[in-house]
Amino acid sequence: MTKIFIAEAEKYEREGDLSKAIFSLKKALQLEPDNYIIQLELGNLCASNKQFEEAAGYFRRCLYQFKDNVDIKNALCFSLSSLGNEYYLKSKFQLSEACFEEALEHEKNNWVFYYNLANTQDKLNKISKAYENYQKAIQLNQNDADLWNNNGNTERKLGYLDKAVISYQNALKIRPDLFHALAHLTHQKQHMCDWPQIDQLF
Repeated sequence: MTKIFIAEAEKYEREGDLSKAIFSLKKALQLEPDNYIIQLELGNLCASNKQFEEAAGYFRRCLYQFKDNVDIKNALCFSLSSLGNEYYLKSKFQLSEACFEEALEHEKNNWVFYYNLANTQDKLNKISKAYENYQKAIQLNQNDADLWNNNGNTERKLGYLDKAVISYQNALKIRPDLFHALAHLTHQKQHMCDWPQIDQLF
């Protein structure tokens, strides 16, 4: 019976009906709840169907069983990152924070995860933590203008005004057309009464 449901799921997947394919595989999993191959395929289908919360659940269970499997770890991190971004856009910042923190448990050198975690923590008004994670992201990648700009924003909030100016300047070196970094830099120099070149900035 399990094979029938799996064959049915494969048919639906070929036809592009991922929801029906998932439904069929769930029926197969009910018959063989310890079948990790089915769970892994369910995770892949859910991720393809943008059901990232479900996908993460399947990948977590598979990774618990196969702890050194890089592909499963990558799939879990992809799902967590996608889910974290979804939560961020819905202003569910605590859930977003949890997703990126979990992803970083598996990929400690992913600058994007640190960057997104910091963005979320900034929204939660955890400014010191946000700054710490922007710094970790910068250590891994110094070539992203938005990262430097957001880092500058946290430095400004923490009162590190000279550092904020340098961060905005770094952002503009990478992307001279990054308008909000230019606006932040100009405002910051005004605030510090740093008048040389202010006309040029305007």
